[in-house]
Amino acid sequence: SPQVLEQYLNVLKKSLEEAYPSAEWQSSEITTINNKKVGVFKLLTPVKDDTIFNYFVFTDVNGKLLITTFNCPERKVKDWGRVSEEMMGSLEVK
Repeated sequence: SPQVLEQYLNVLKKSLEEAYPSAEWQSSEITTINNKKVGVFKLLTPVKDDTIFNYFVFTDVNGKLLITTFNCPERKVKDWGRVSEEMMGSLEVK
């Protein structure tokens, strides 16, 4: 529910930190997209011979968790960063 979104942010972040201890966190926050309270994570995770940019937006829909993700190689963020912001910013939950 929206009331536990911040708690979920903390639990999910801890889980990601344990899974990816060398991740570089860029953002971890609660914000609003199109009048809907959402959690947002942006982080870089190293993989063999590369680094991946990960963008998560999560919220509740009828008491269930909705997680949307975008990722791309870090070297492509210049091309896809603005597009990913527009995509995530267009999220509408009805």
